Amino acid sequence: MIVAGFGSRRDVTAQALHDVLRAAEALCGAQADLLAAPAFRAGEAAFVEAAESMGLALRFIAEAEMAAVAPLCPTHSGRALAAVGHASVAEAVCLAAAGPGARLILPRFAHPTATCALAETAP
Repeated sequence: MIVAGFGSRRDVTAQALHDVLRAAEALCGAQADLLAAPAFRAGEAAFVEAAESMGLALRFIAEAEMAAVAPLCPTHSGRALAAVGHASVAEAVCLAAAGPGARLILPRFAHPTATCALAETAP
């Protein structure tokens, strides 16, 4: 299973999430089966709208789950760390949602208002 994880600015749109995901999928030749986003974005409609428009389930990841996989994230953004307390949101949420033994197949890919990373569950 392929999990797409998102990081974003507060004003992100569903279209931006869709666009960054499709670009990330094209880069690695894989298609997401599940979307993941940080729990601190759960109140933002763009994530639910994007998931519904793509016909994919969406899982919100708690900060403790993100912190647990942080050492596995190769990207470290000082801006993200200062803004939300995590240096790599997209990578952390996809790895956490993909579960133990997951591996990144695409590190953080940036779009003007969102980032996306893809992880694969362990065999």
